[in-house]
Amino acid sequence: MNNITNLELNKKTKIDNSLSILLTRFSHKNAISDKQVSVLSGHLIFFQGEKEYELMISMYESADRISHKKEYESINWNEYTIKLKHISSYESIDVVITKNDAPIKKNIPLDKSQLISKANKIITTKYSQFIFDPLLYEITAWKSSEETIVKYRRIIRFVPLEKKDENLDYDFEVNLTNQSVSPFDFWGLDKFYFPTIEEQEKINFVIKEFGLPRLGFNNTIVEGPDMYSIYIDNEVAFGEYFIDKKTGKECMGSIEGSYALPDFPELINQDPLIEIKE
Repeated sequence: MNNITNLELNKKTKIDNSLSILLTRFSHKNAISDKQVSVLSGHLIFFQGEKEYELMISMYESADRISHKKEYESINWNEYTIKLKHISSYESIDVVITKNDAPIKKNIPLDKSQLISKANKIITTKYSQFIFDPLLYEITAWKSSEETIVKYRRIIRFVPLEKKDENLDYDFEVNLTNQSVSPFDFWGLDKFYFPTIEEQEKINFVIKEFGLPRLGFNNTIVEGPDMYSIYIDNEVAFGEYFIDKKTGKECMGSIEGSYALPDFPELINQDPLIEIKE
């Protein structure tokens, strides 16, 4: 193993003495804007002994004309790790299959990438119409003694002129403990922001002219009649800038500063969420 294995459609492939895999079909979900991703998935049946197990492995392709990046999924099943390498025109897939020394059991802590993979699958299962580009989010994983959460924070937020009075949603999170997705489970997708093609062109314009995103900060673009207001902030500092909608040149000066941290007694959380960084 560890070499590339080609799995052909409707042809059972023997992996080793205890495992065979059958690629049964493909499914595809198109992106509905340049801000999202299309998802191409291969549906597999794993044969081990007398038992059969159905799994799915996916490729995520950005619809953004600038990045146009692809991400290939890796899944863990029993003692095997299956890494997708290539999908060939609805005919076959190339994978690298590794047999680990011991099965990956539920009581062994998962790493960050495994938690994110589980969260992505929950989103796909519960909200198949929601397609997003993971490259446009800062994705973090958190764990306490009671729950594990994967958070998706939009790196650049854009507020269109005609929606400036709406309370749009940009971020979401998946609770792996109870498989809830917030805010979708409560408010649906109506308030979640999906840029139109025209709006994405405006975002790309500001990114190019102003040099966004600024790492370590929240980055927000607010569209006005004649200019874009750009807000950069984090827990300790902030900046507000303005650029002309046509020329991209800064106008009206800028405002920068830092926050005065209040001298309040620290509240101690007995069971805080701790970020899983690896």
